[in-house]
Amino acid sequence: MLQLDRSQVGGIIQRSEYAGRTSMSRAQRAALLKELEEIRFEDGKPIDGGVLDNVEFKALLL
Repeated sequence: MLQLDRSQVGGIIQRSEYAGRTSMSRAQRAALLKELEEIRFEDGKPIDGGVLDNVEFKALLL
């Protein structure tokens, strides 16, 4: 969607607070996903234009 290369996306993730997500507990990952889901909205409207409406915000088992 953003027309970024895989390596560009990987670099963004590695510099983010989510880089060590495999060492996080499932509860920690779930809490961060909940936070991301909440900040996705501004004035009750999704800031992504609804692109993530069909994405399940659920922590996967690793």
